Amino acid sequence: MKKTKIFILISLLAVLVLVGATCTKSPESFYKKVCKTSIDFSEELNDVLDQEFSLIGEEDDLDDCIDDMIEQEEDLYDECMDEEDDEDICDEVIENYRLTIENFLTRQGCLTIYTSYCSMHQGMGEYEDFNECVSDVQEVCKTLPKTF
Repeated sequence: MKKTKIFILISLLAVLVLVGATCTKSPESFYKKVCKTSIDFSEELNDVLDQEFSLIGEEDDLDDCIDDMIEQEEDLYDECMDEEDDEDICDEVIENYRLTIENFLTRQGCLTIYTSYCSMHQGMGEYEDFNECVSDVQEVCKTLPKTF
């Protein structure tokens, strides 16, 4: 079962990740940038879509977010090592995990995620005007960088 989880996680990450370079930043500096971007973006997105959610996690405090993200990365690495017992494979899993997060925090990643959000919620009858939702999403996604 754990191998299946790891395989699915790796597969999902591989699908979501665009071609990128290796992550050479320390976890603290990487997640500081991630959390700062995510917290600021989530506040804007919540205002525009009138919803309460966060792109990266539930934290709205920078230090708590960084601690939680580092813990999640460590847990992912530990689970990988339990299954694979190969540092190279697990380092690649972490690299892909970070690249996926980076992708979510780009304009294109934002548009992909939240245009789908508009479609889903329109289908559930929560938004009357799909185009208005998409327009709102496009406006808030403009605040994110083209590349992370």
